[in-house]
Amino acid sequence: MVGPRGGVPARRADRRRPFLVPRQDKHRDPFGQSRAGNDGDGLAVDARWRRPTDRHRGAGAQSSWSVGPVGDHEMGCNATAVAPVWDMYAGAGAVQDFATDMHVQQTYTTTGTLWIDGRAYPLSGVGFKDHSSGKRDFGAWSGHRFLIAVMPDWSLHAVTITRDRDVLASMGAVMVGGESIAVTQFDAAPLEDAEGTTKIQEVVVTGPAGPVSMRIELLHALPITISDSNDNYNGVDWEYPGEPMVMVEGIVQLTDPNGAVGYGFLERSARQSRLPRPSNVDAG
Repeated sequence: MVGPRGGVPARRADRRRPFLVPRQDKHRDPFGQSRAGNDGDGLAVDARWRRPTDRHRGAGAQSSWSVGPVGDHEMGCNATAVAPVWDMYAGAGAVQDFATDMHVQQTYTTTGTLWIDGRAYPLSGVGFKDHSSGKRDFGAWSGHRFLIAVMPDWSLHAVTITRDRDVLASMGAVMVGGESIAVTQFDAAPLEDAEGTTKIQEVVVTGPAGPVSMRIELLHALPITISDSNDNYNGVDWEYPGEPMVMVEGIVQLTDPNGAVGYGFLERSARQSRLPRPSNVDAG
């Protein structure tokens, strides 16, 4: 669950208006699809789920593995689907090497409560399912860009995979009113360092109605290292042998051409050798 900027709701009242393309049709989204008569009601697949409350207690002492003190905290959340499941392999002629059995995604709105030492903090935001199974092999990759987002009137799934900086595959879907529109091209800045810069960029998503540009701002990010044997490590292991993948996973705020605001998850990767080492890391 994502609570952007301390739990600010992902949908704001002054932004919940149709995305006007063209202007005379108030029921069209930016990718040229009509929304008339279908607002996504009655989704049958993974329409709602509830996360049971998690409770953790601590003695309030400083932990050697954390920056702050350990205290009592508890969290519960609900997620409601805003679009159907996107099955990457539905109708596809081949599977991807990072998930040879299946890969599915879905977007949600989320609500919940976080309690810290007895004080309640309401949560409201967006959530994502990104699930795969089967053999995972990143050997052919040089990097990728992946974006999943919830906008006021539509959801987005978009991914581009590269080999030696050439596009291997670009795919995705825009979900509008229960309908799926194919994404044929997704352009975003490649990963240039382990911090995930550029913090603000323009991404371009191309569908049947042509390209649509959106402004995205990286709110916060986490780098991970994926070894050749598919072990995942938080942070970047600059001394790991071979050519591990470095991924930076981040929460972003999106603004579409009409000013509507949504939130999403941006993931980008590159081979460790192509990223600059921090000055305090020994290159030898």
